[in-house]
Amino acid sequence: MDDDEQATTPTSDSTIKTLSELDLRTKKAYQFKTSVLERLREQRNSREFCDLVLRAENEKFNVHK
Repeated sequence: MDDDEQATTPTSDSTIKTLSELDLRTKKAYQFKTSVLERLREQRNSREFCDLVLRAENEKFNVHK
């Protein structure tokens, strides 16, 4: 193979666009999941929706019924 030749796979513009859109959707889904989990963690730590305390073997668990 000459230096001027490149080993590439031909792709169409629609394939590149589709991959870019998929990457963007994946990134947004990950960010959404992360923000939801962070908010749920904050609620759990603040005991915002905990209305019961379970005790098992000297450990306390704040829970929502």
